[in-house]
Amino acid sequence: MKKIVSTSVALVLICGFTFNDNVAQAKGFEKNKSYNIESVDALKVDNESWDIRLKKSNSNKVIVSAKGKKKEKQRVTFKQDGKTLIIKQKDQKKSGFLGSFTFGKKGTVSIAIPSSKINKIDLNNKYGDIQLSEISTNNLIVHNNSGDKKIKGLSANTAMFVSEDGTLSMEDSTFGNLNISSTSGDNYMKNVNGSKIKVTSKDGEVSIKDIKEGKSLAVESDSGDVSVSYK
Repeated sequence: MKKIVSTSVALVLICGFTFNDNVAQAKGFEKNKSYNIESVDALKVDNESWDIRLKKSNSNKVIVSAKGKKKEKQRVTFKQDGKTLIIKQKDQKKSGFLGSFTFGKKGTVSIAIPSSKINKIDLNNKYGDIQLSEISTNNLIVHNNSGDKKIKGLSANTAMFVSEDGTLSMEDSTFGNLNISSTSGDNYMKNVNGSKIKVTSKDGEVSIKDIKEGKSLAVESDSGDVSVSYK
């Protein structure tokens, strides 16, 4: 019995050192770059698992910052193709027993955009959470597999959100045309206005508060409560 207990304690200690070693590497990844707004007409983001934050910049530059926990196991690239700024985040899979485990959030990509808006933003997200705050664009497209989306102070001529799973919270935003389509996940909207708004949900609650009367609004839900209130 003593041998079994000793072996178990040793195993715990080994695992502890392994986890601590991973934590020690957690501060290893950071990447920052800025671009003149005149050189960026479109922004394309392909994200696998990190959180994505788009916010207003107080300068005349697009500022991109990526911070991750593990320098060698995570990868974020920035590049320009003409006037399109392309940002990609892709996980590098671990091999072995610990490869299937993820301990907390891996990292965040933050993008600050000047008030002189980018013409088009195309965001493709698999598992990270998305936050858009006080930004303006002509055309916004968001494809989301799984992850929550928090939108505040967004302005766009046309915007489309397509989501497989995850909650959408949107407030204080203005659109020309807005199209929201979700397979599974709740949609909460407050003080969101547009000339034409369409919300389609297969499974999940749809709540729309403080919308202006006289606007074109269409809401469809196969399964889930729907509530709409006007100003």
